[in-house]
Amino acid sequence: MPRLAAGTLMFAMLSASAVAADAFSYDSPYMFGDWGGTRSQLESEGVKFDVNYTMESASNLGGGADTNTSMRYSDQWAFGLNLDLQKLLDWQDAQFQMTITDRNGRNISDQVADRRTGMLSSVQEVYGRGQTWRLTQFWLSKGLFDNTVNLRPVA
Repeated sequence: MPRLAAGTLMFAMLSASAVAADAFSYDSPYMFGDWGGTRSQLESEGVKFDVNYTMESASNLGGGADTNTSMRYSDQWAFGLNLDLQKLLDWQDAQFQMTITDRNGRNISDQVADRRTGMLSSVQEVYGRGQTWRLTQFWLSKGLFDNTVNLRPVA
């Protein structure tokens, strides 16, 4: 899986640098540019890509169960694909979503929580549920009765 993620990231970076004229432009809706118009065209045809990065750091200045001063860092990468099946397959009010996330780092809750009672939640929310790659979303949504009712599995 790490090779696949590295390859995907490398492809995205190379694609972005190949047509970087509009990358980081203040009026572009895309951070890495429109790839010479390809990204806008794909989105108008029903294919949308998302890459998100979230970083959270926290510090313990001397309280909690362990009174040592420390700092922890955690992050999350999310790679998403959304398909508008109405545009792609003429399937009315239907879409498909897939998101893969990668979490990394350390949580300061491990240091400040009382080991006798534990902690109900993480200080850094992107730390939770393990530091690993995972399939976060994988669903198909179908609207009925002019999209008044929408059927989609709940995770």
